[in-house]
Amino acid sequence: MPEQSRIKKLLCDPLAICSLASIRSSDIANYRDNRLTKVSPQTVAHEINLISNLFNVARKEWGMENLINPVELIKKT
Repeated sequence: MPEQSRIKKLLCDPLAICSLASIRSSDIANYRDNRLTKVSPQTVAHEINLISNLFNVARKEWGMENLINPVELIKKT
């Protein structure tokens, strides 16, 4: 299950301890740039898509209607 592997990897990143409301597009861009030095662009795109989905679920299903998805403001790779 590649998605579980991606989630485990994301949970090891300092970004994982931040509240969703505090994460900015610059944080996502820094994550992307750091990961691109370690893994393929396709892997980074999958991870960024997972993060984007998290923001969308939080906004639509968890009652965080005012939450902005910072992934929408950056290039994925």
